[in-house]
Amino acid sequence: MALAAPPYDVTVTFSPPSVGGAPDGYNLYVDDCAVSGPLGAAVGSVSSGQTFPGLILADGTYDFCVRAFNAAGENPDPGQVATAVINDLPIPGPVNSLGIQVTCPLSNCTINVTVN
Repeated sequence: MALAAPPYDVTVTFSPPSVGGAPDGYNLYVDDCAVSGPLGAAVGSVSSGQTFPGLILADGTYDFCVRAFNAAGENPDPGQVATAVINDLPIPGPVNSLGIQVTCPLSNCTINVTVN
C-alpha cells in the first residue's frame, strides 16, 4: 500500500559549499550520485527550496544529490547524498481481539468464541 499515488513531488533544500570556488549554480541528480562524477544528465538546475512536480513516478528507493558548478566545471563529488525510501510503510501489528460466531446448520445452536 503506497503512502500516496505516484507521481510524487520532490522539494530540494541544501546549503552552498564552504570550500572551493564560488558556484554559479547547482544541478540535481537522482540515482547518479557516485563520487567519481555523474554518468548521465542532471534532472535540471536547482535552487534551494525548489519543488520538482511529479519527479518520482514510482515507489522505490532513490538517491538524491546536488552538485555545484561554475565556469571551471561541475564538482564530481556530490557531497551529501540523501536516500529516500518511498512507500516505506511498516507492516501492521497483530489484531488485538477476534470474535467468531458459528451457527450449527442442522440444529438451533450458535457457538461464540472471543479471544482477547
